[in-house]
Amino acid sequence: MASPTEGTTMIPPSPFHIDPKTNEPYIPLPAPWGPKIRLTPPRPSDADCLVTHFNDPRVYPNLTGPPYPFTQEHGTGAITKWMESSNMLWKQVLNGKKCVGGCPVRIIRERVVDQEGNETGEDIFLGDVMVARSKFVEIADDEERERKAEENAKLEDGDENIVWTIGDFLAPSHHNRGIMSKAIEAVLDFAFRKEYMNAKRFVVTAYSHNIGSQRTLEKNGFKFNEEVKDRVDLSKLVGRGEGRVSLKVFERVEA
Repeated sequence: MASPTEGTTMIPPSPFHIDPKTNEPYIPLPAPWGPKIRLTPPRPSDADCLVTHFNDPRVYPNLTGPPYPFTQEHGTGAITKWMESSNMLWKQVLNGKKCVGGCPVRIIRERVVDQEGNETGEDIFLGDVMVARSKFVEIADDEERERKAEENAKLEDGDENIVWTIGDFLAPSHHNRGIMSKAIEAVLDFAFRKEYMNAKRFVVTAYSHNIGSQRTLEKNGFKFNEEVKDRVDLSKLVGRGEGRVSLKVFERVEA
């Protein structure tokens, strides 16, 4: 991770803090969870956490991306890519790039405190919240979906016409506490800032059975758009079995 003193030209007030123990940037979650719970860059050790959670029956049925079973090789490969992307984005922020193509901090962690309330410097991995350009998974027609995704990918960072999306998961031990809602709130605050991403439109999907994710989106100002019946063919997702599931589509547009 680039040093926070390398060509620092961040526009104040910056949402970022620098952890003196790790020298990493982080964004604290809004009250009541920050700064104890925060968004940080990925670390090599996170690969083990991905293997644990992406094989958890309370997590993987709500995911569309990772294969199941999720191996150590999968975890190492994913974290390596995430770290490269995060480091690139952070360098761009430090160097004052007008708009960047994502948020450099995405891993949700909880800072451990001792009995006296002092930070120990250790963290607990809680989950992930990722911002990316939409690939329009809700569109069933392959040709139309690929065309729109290609057009979206070609737009310059900061273009108000970019359609963004969010992917996330949270450790089951921390479900039903409102943590993911606040994590998404923090990411959206960064994304909507003109000096960072200048995002204007988010389209996010959730499986129709995933009521928790739908409520989290609604808490963050997303409006239900449509339900695409039987959109996902489980047989095309590695290790997910047979049958089809529906997607609900939510949208948030900033003026």
